[in-house]
Amino acid sequence: MTKVMGEIISPSLSTTLERLVTTVAGGSDAVLVGPSGCGSSTVAHLVISKLRKQAVPSLLMNCRMTIPWQDACDRTEEAANRVKEKM
Repeated sequence: MTKVMGEIISPSLSTTLERLVTTVAGGSDAVLVGPSGCGSSTVAHLVISKLRKQAVPSLLMNCRMTIPWQDACDRTEEAANRVKEKM
């Protein structure tokens, strides 16, 4: 287990965390998907926290919604474009 910013997470989630931070900080969009209870929300919040400390504009969308996945993708793209416009 690894302790990251006060959170204890597994080595596999630690690797995922670092990959997401590197990807987003590099200017690419990223999506983290996982079943309920696997730690994806914890990792997502840790990613956002690390990005904010690096002054990297970012947006966290919790997509626990009961809409078709296509609509969720469209909403995600629209939100990402709004963030990019503010940069």
